[in-house]
Amino acid sequence: MVVGRWVERRLGGQVGTGWHRGLAGALVAAAVAASVRAGLAEWRWYADEPTGVALVLMALAGLAWALAGAVLAWLRPTNVVGWLMLVVGTLTQVSVGNNGEARLAQQIEDPTLAGRPLDLTISVIGGLLILAMLGLLPLLYPSGRLAGRTDRVLAALVVAGAAAFEVQVLAAELDPSLARAFGDDAPNASAGSALVVWVPLVVFALACAAGWVSAVVRLVRSPAPERQQLTLLLTAVVVALVTTPFAGPWGQVVGLYLLPVAVAVGILRYRLLDIEVTRPADPVAAVSHLGSVLANSDPAHLLDAAVGSIHRSLRPSELRLTDRAGTVIASVGSPAGTAPGAADPTDAPDPAWLAVPLVVSGEDVGHLRVATYPGGSWSRRRRRLAGALAPQLAVAVRAVELGEDLQHQRDAVVEARREERERLRHDLHDGLGPALTGIGLGLQAVQGALARGDVTRADELTDVLRGQTANTVVEVRRIIEDLRPAALSTDGLAGALPGAVAALARTVPIRVEVGDLPALPAPVEDAVFRVALEAVTNLERHSAARSASLAVWAEAGDVHLMVGDDGRGLAADAAPGVGLGSMRRRADAVGARFAIESSTAGTTVTMSVPLGRRAGSGTATTAAELAPTAVGPATP
Repeated sequence: MVVGRWVERRLGGQVGTGWHRGLAGALVAAAVAASVRAGLAEWRWYADEPTGVALVLMALAGLAWALAGAVLAWLRPTNVVGWLMLVVGTLTQVSVGNNGEARLAQQIEDPTLAGRPLDLTISVIGGLLILAMLGLLPLLYPSGRLAGRTDRVLAALVVAGAAAFEVQVLAAELDPSLARAFGDDAPNASAGSALVVWVPLVVFALACAAGWVSAVVRLVRSPAPERQQLTLLLTAVVVALVTTPFAGPWGQVVGLYLLPVAVAVGILRYRLLDIEVTRPADPVAAVSHLGSVLANSDPAHLLDAAVGSIHRSLRPSELRLTDRAGTVIASVGSPAGTAPGAADPTDAPDPAWLAVPLVVSGEDVGHLRVATYPGGSWSRRRRRLAGALAPQLAVAVRAVELGEDLQHQRDAVVEARREERERLRHDLHDGLGPALTGIGLGLQAVQGALARGDVTRADELTDVLRGQTANTVVEVRRIIEDLRPAALSTDGLAGALPGAVAALARTVPIRVEVGDLPALPAPVEDAVFRVALEAVTNLERHSAARSASLAVWAEAGDVHLMVGDDGRGLAADAAPGVGLGSMRRRADAVGARFAIESSTAGTTVTMSVPLGRRAGSGTATTAAELAPTAVGPATP
């Protein structure tokens, strides 16, 4: 398990489940123990041979296969290739060790298996698996899956031929009178039966050859890096086939060890099965690098640079940065469907994904999601490293959010100013401009009448000009009143109203409460804002109140305003003033219900704006109908 955790740290923290790890560890331990036993036995037998070292290394070749297979089985437990190499290597070493001990006991080069049923069983099973590996490897490598029907047929023929051949071997060992391929001639075997015994081996050889030809075809058609992986495998097999029968012991050593070397190079150099060798990042260096990237990156690409730095440290297969709404805002290695701007598809818990929350001042601003591979998991070291990088990334995400909010506010101010300028240009051109021109022409007419001595005509023109001037003053007041307050454009109703009320409330303390409001249209915000301020102005001037309250809230699709005071109320014979008329006009403009209730206990002004139907004029209702518990502002 210690070796396995080292593999986990060095190869990206990607491991199988518990029983996979336990089985792989047990087989590796058995292979190592058998290799020690086999190496000692072989050395005692070949110590005096000039090529004794080479012969001992040949006896240990199965351990190299077992270790290479163990790495694949540990990291990719669903891949058959790793388990096949691991089991074959382990059984090979057990068989070699048993044979070495028997050689020492019998003092012959090729000890018989007679009377050794366990050794015979291991030898037959090991031989079957070796033959199966030679035939299945080109079909299964590197994915561990059979690609199609042809591969499945070839695999079945390989297994059937190998099994039939090993049955022949077992039968011949139990009964020497039976013939088998590559065996001694059976004393009672006919010519026909001597040929039949070669059928399993011929079937196996043809299926095996077809499998390797298909591997060559895949090599030609495959893109990188699978082409390089297949090239290494085929080269190793060809060298092994050439050196085993013709080369000396050292050449055979090279041939036997090339297969695990090819798999190792596929992992280390060409990322076999997406296994990536990584050196565990130093947490201090990783945090320092992220801080440097955040300090020196272009603000427009801040999150992309931060995600790139984290990917450099963690080396996941995929990395996604999501905002608080679950939208991907930056990613590395993600498919097209999860590019920035797409909804993150990994909300459901998945052991292959590590989700690290990004929190600033107790507020969740998003998540960092990093992936291993389907069925994988994350080591404790990398979890801690991801957690150490998260705070800096969270601050960067929050900074980008604040920058975007500021930009939206700036855009809103610019748009509001543009609309105001356009409206002012229209009002001045179509209303105030002609009115002032008419007044100017009237003054010229008065001057002409006085020059002629026509005082009566001059008095008539003066009366007309007086009326026109009064109308122009009203028009100027309308233009001024229609100007949208800058605070509404930047802070919205909830942010602008308390400050504006505080500026007006000089003698009467006013409690302001603004509830959670939906996004309001600009005309509705203007109406609520101006009616509220007009009501506050009136209670300041006329109510003689000791306290007052103002509330704005949304309920059942309406926005409600209520201003109340505990003053002396309206006089019974009070005539409606300019302020009251202004409030009613503004309420009517947005289709609101407007009401005033007054008594000696105080005055209440209420307004309710139906957001779904703003057209038309409002209807007067009682304050009790709108908000029975409210208290409202002063006299107009």
